[in-house]
Amino acid sequence: MTKLIAVFLSFVTMIASSINMDLGAGVKVFNDISYGSEENQTVDFALPSGAKGDIGLLLMLHGGSWVSGDKSAFDDYLSEGASRYGIACASMNYRYLGDASMFEMLDDIGACLKKIGSTAKKKGVILSRVMLLGYSAGAHLALLYSYTRADKSPIRIVAAASFSGPTDFTDESFVKKIEGLKKLKTAVIVAVSEGVKTADGKYEPLAQKNVDTG
Repeated sequence: MTKLIAVFLSFVTMIASSINMDLGAGVKVFNDISYGSEENQTVDFALPSGAKGDIGLLLMLHGGSWVSGDKSAFDDYLSEGASRYGIACASMNYRYLGDASMFEMLDDIGACLKKIGSTAKKKGVILSRVMLLGYSAGAHLALLYSYTRADKSPIRIVAAASFSGPTDFTDESFVKKIEGLKKLKTAVIVAVSEGVKTADGKYEPLAQKNVDTG
């Protein structure tokens, strides 16, 4: 996690801005804000108490092989980022595979950004740009959202950072290293991601559905 501090330092000039605020005024933290109707559709975020006008946002996505994990993994960085750099910092939960497809998980990111933006606006703050940062499965989602939905994002994406994010689903060594997915083939993982199921409720290999993965 120490690398996260380096990321803050590297990108603070990109997402921060000249704002009218007093860094000594503290940080306002909003916990478990719902951005959807499901239990996992919640976000925590921190806003510099003295912030006014236009600032940047850092949105963090936890890991957990798309089936576990929690936003609390980034608790230590919410207040620190907001107080030290004068930016808004958020850590989100998202629906897991099995309850949602990969596309719906990306929908969660968009809905979360919209909710954060509207909440900040009520406090007199405009979040005009965002950097997505994720670990493992969260990094994969951060990259996928940034590359495929930048034009639809409620907040303009200026950067994305990946820590151990998978990018090659054809690598068999990748499958073998994931706890809980060791017995699954790559095609099954992609099928789960796309929400493809058989009649008996089990996920079937993507090849049987002849789905174009691009």
